[in-house]
Amino acid sequence: DAGTVSVTVDNISGWNLVGLPAGVEDGTLSAVYPEGTAGTLYSYNGAYIGVDALVSGEGYWLHFPDVGTTTITGAPISSLTVSLTAGWNLFSGISEVTNVADISDPGGIMVSGTCYGFNQTYANASVLTPGHGYWVNASADGDITISSGSANVLLIKTDPQGNTVPESEWGN
Repeated sequence: DAGTVSVTVDNISGWNLVGLPAGVEDGTLSAVYPEGTAGTLYSYNGAYIGVDALVSGEGYWLHFPDVGTTTITGAPISSLTVSLTAGWNLFSGISEVTNVADISDPGGIMVSGTCYGFNQTYANASVLTPGHGYWVNASADGDITISSGSANVLLIKTDPQGNTVPESEWGN
């Protein structure tokens, strides 16, 4: 089905930074990450807050008792606008791997070099992997937009007569 995507997310044993990489009808922890430890899903907004469900664009700490993988199936997310507040933010990306350098940041609020993932220790992140969460430091409140590369590329074909054919009509 072209309307669904399946994303496989790796986790380590212990605490992981996770996100929601697809649009799902049931965002509760038990539905999205059933292998995660119940009651250990935390979002961050200046302080840690225990939550029961995941929302796309948000990042979370989640404890897993064992190493493993989770496959999350849902509607593909090709573009996402994330609201950041001044200071540290936990966020996550879209259904595809994206470069941190390609995040649209019209206000210039993302502090360069402050995007970090976590895998037993913090590591500077140059790409956002679907289903993983990341920290970023913002210099001010504002919005960033994470999009798949294809969203920014205008694709044009020409027919045998030399006329351009819009992408929406390629299949016709």
